[in-house]
Amino acid sequence: MVSAFTNLGVPLSAEKTEGPSTSLEFLGITLDSISLQASLPIEKIHHTSLLIANFLLAHRCTKRQLFSLLATSTPNLHDHITLTEASKMELKLWHHFLSTWNGISFFYDDHITKPEDIQLFIDAAPSAGFGGFYAGKWFAAAWPREFPSLPNSSTIHEIYPVIIAAILWGHEWSKKTIAIYSDNSAAVDIINKGRSHSLDIMQFIRRLTLVSAQHQFIIRASYIPGHKNAIADSLSRFSLQKFKLLAPDSDPLPTPTPPYSATIFN
Repeated sequence: MVSAFTNLGVPLSAEKTEGPSTSLEFLGITLDSISLQASLPIEKIHHTSLLIANFLLAHRCTKRQLFSLLATSTPNLHDHITLTEASKMELKLWHHFLSTWNGISFFYDDHITKPEDIQLFIDAAPSAGFGGFYAGKWFAAAWPREFPSLPNSSTIHEIYPVIIAAILWGHEWSKKTIAIYSDNSAAVDIINKGRSHSLDIMQFIRRLTLVSAQHQFIIRASYIPGHKNAIADSLSRFSLQKFKLLAPDSDPLPTPTPPYSATIFN
């Protein structure tokens, strides 16, 4: 490649030229083609974590200071902004993640894993409960007692079992992009963007973001009008006899669901 650039008259920086090698540094990130990993030095993780900790103590800062978290040097950002509780919750999320992350991230698979490929089915019945099925394992539960204090939103009901499934089984989805189907367009949009204007929904989305980062998977939601899946539908409505007929090889007992406090990040 070096000779090709030389023949084309393209100048190369000697101090920035490496290889051939199976491991090289690019923009401060070490890329390894053997282990298929990208990694950050521990000192960079500690530096970023310290920056976030400083912002958590501040009430106001300039846009330029905030952009320093992205190592950005954008001019004309001298206006002061208020660090709201919502923005600090985002900072707390990443501060928490960095405190346990080893700096290593796997390269993700190129293809999207569809629900039928791994037998992952999730459903919510706002009037009854929620359920999920994954490769023989399953859960079925009534809505937590904390739900009545939340807005009566079908979007929250639709997102909640997705978070439960991610907490229970996300450790088996490393390096994968997992597709899920929903007939709730708002839930699809929120899951894919990773954010919502609703503070009530954001406490759930932050937990989903954290679990996805910890186990290194991506969830991509697709809108399918009137989408139904019989297995998860029977679980969300506690039709266990029907469920056993549809999934006779499933585990005899359900997987316990995490408490409500473990499904939010606030």
